[in-house]
Amino acid sequence: MGDGATPPATQPNLGRERLFKAAAILFGIVLAVMLVEISARIVSRRWFSSFLEREVDLMKRAYPVSYDPELG
Repeated sequence: MGDGATPPATQPNLGRERLFKAAAILFGIVLAVMLVEISARIVSRRWFSSFLEREVDLMKRAYPVSYDPELG
């Protein structure tokens, strides 16, 4: 037993360490997305509306549009 070949004691901790790293990465990504969202709402000054929910009225935006009988 003097050869120093002892089994590694850190093997069970390897799974826990990987889980901690994965959770830390996921937390970092979620935090970054939240910071971008909050920053965008501060800059646009639109706290409760989503750009996906806004209706773009082309007539009020001064786009040259007119009704086409064939295309609609």
